[in-house]
Amino acid sequence: MKEQINAVKDQHGRRRFVFTWRRIIRNWPVLGWLLAIAAAIWIYGRSARFGNITGTVDAVVEAVAPLDTARLLSIDVTLGERVRAGQALARLDTTVLDADLAEYEVERVETEGSMARDMLQMVRQFETAVKEAEFQLGQVQMEHKSAQGELDQLKKEYSRLLPLIEKRTLTEDAVAEIRPRLAALEEMMKSYPGLIAVADERLRSAVRDRDQLIEWIGAKDGEDIAGAIARQMQNRLKVLEKSRASRERERNNYVLRATQDGVVASIWGDPGEVIIAGMPVIRIVQEKSSQVVGYLPEVYVASMQVGQRAWVWRNSSGSRHRVPAKVTAVSPEVNDLPTRLSPFANQIVRGRRVVLELLEENDLVPGESVQIRTSDGRWF
Repeated sequence: MKEQINAVKDQHGRRRFVFTWRRIIRNWPVLGWLLAIAAAIWIYGRSARFGNITGTVDAVVEAVAPLDTARLLSIDVTLGERVRAGQALARLDTTVLDADLAEYEVERVETEGSMARDMLQMVRQFETAVKEAEFQLGQVQMEHKSAQGELDQLKKEYSRLLPLIEKRTLTEDAVAEIRPRLAALEEMMKSYPGLIAVADERLRSAVRDRDQLIEWIGAKDGEDIAGAIARQMQNRLKVLEKSRASRERERNNYVLRATQDGVVASIWGDPGEVIIAGMPVIRIVQEKSSQVVGYLPEVYVASMQVGQRAWVWRNSSGSRHRVPAKVTAVSPEVNDLPTRLSPFANQIVRGRRVVLELLEENDLVPGESVQIRTSDGRWF
C-alpha cells in the first residue's frame, strides 16, 4: 500500500514539473525582456558612474629658433632625420659678432700696452702741475716780501732825509727819486694779496685734482701709485675678458642645436634668408611620449583625481593592449574642449583636461587619439 502511494506522488510530481516547464517555454519572451532590462540597468549604472573618455598622446615638440635676428647660413639636417641632444641643426651668420670680438681683442691689446703708461703719465702731469703751482705761489710770496722790504727801507730813508730838507741842509733833489719809487711800491703792495690768493687757489686746485686722480686709481694704504695702476689694469682686463666671453657665448647661440633626442618633423627657411629672432627654423618631435592628455566631459567633472590609476589604449577597434597610467594633473577649471570630441556637429563640449603618465613602454604614437578609463571603472 505504501509503495502504491509513493508511485502516485512521483507521478504527480513529474506532471507538475512538465506543466511548469511548459509554462516557462510559453512565456519566454517575458523572461527575456526581464533579463534584458536587468542587464541594461546594470550597464547604465556603471556607465553613468564613469565611462571611457577620449584623449591624445602628448607630442613633445621642440621648435628650434634663434635668439637674435641673423642670416641663415646652412641647414645641417634633413626631414625625418633622427637627431641627438646637442647636435648642430643649423648655422647663422656671425659676421657682426666676429667684428665685435675683434674690437675686444684690439682693446685688450691697447689696454695691456698703453693703460699703465698713460696713467703714470697722467699722474706725473698732475704732480708737475702741483709743483708749478707751489713754485708760482712761492715766487709771488718772495716778490711780496722783497717789495715790502724795499718799501720799508725807502720809507726809512725818506723819514731820515725829510728833517734835513726842512732845515735846508739838503735840497729837494735828494728825495726826488725816492718819492716816485715809494708811490710805485705802495701801489704794488696793494696788488700782492690778490696775486697771492690766485696762486694759492691754483695750488689748491692742482692738489685737489692730483688727490682725486690718486683716489680714482684706488691706491690702498702702503701701496704706491705704480702698484695701484697695475691692479687697476688687471681689473680692466678682467672686465674686458668678461665682455668678450659674453659675446663668445652669444656667438655660440648662432649655432642652433637640439636640446633633446627626436626626429626632424619640419624645416622652415632656406640658406640666405634673414631669420627673425624667435622665428622657428626646425621642428623636432620625440618618437615616444610618456604622457597623455585626456578630456573629461563636464558630466564626469569630479570622476578623476590626481594619483588615480587608469588604463589607456589605442582608439582603433582592433587594439587590445591596455597601457597602465596614473593621473598626474587635472585642470582646476571647466573649459571648452576640442570640437572633435562632441558627438553632435557644431556643438561645444565642456570639461576638464587631465594629464596622465604612462607607466609602461608602449607603441603609442605622439598625437594619436586614445581611450582612457580609470582602474575602478574597468570592465573591458
